[in-house]
Amino acid sequence: MLTENLSVGRIMKVKIEFYYVNNCPRVNEMSENIIKSISKLDFEVEYIKHAIDDKFKDDFEYGCPTLLVNGRDLIGKMKCDRLDSYCRIYPQGIPSEEVIMNFIINSY
Repeated sequence: MLTENLSVGRIMKVKIEFYYVNNCPRVNEMSENIIKSISKLDFEVEYIKHAIDDKFKDDFEYGCPTLLVNGRDLIGKMKCDRLDSYCRIYPQGIPSEEVIMNFIINSY
C-alpha cells in the first residue's frame, strides 16, 4: 500500500476541508468519495465540513463543492471571483475516490 511506504516511522496528519452549499447537486457524490478515500488511507485526518449558508456566501472565495487538503485546492484554483463562487464545474466530472486519494497523498 502506497501510504505505508510514505508513513514509515512517522504519523501522517492531514487537514481536509470540504466546502459546500446544501442545494448543490454535486455535494452528495463528492462527500461520499471523500469519506471513502479517507477510510482507505493510513493518515491521522482532521476532516471539517463547511456548509456555506446565505450569510457566508458573500465572503466565500471558492466554488462549490471545494476540497482543500492542507490548504491546497484539489483543482489548483485557490480563489475565484464572487460571480463564480456558487457552482464549481470539474472538467472530468466529480473527482473519483482514486483522484481524491492521490491528491491527499500528494498534499502531505
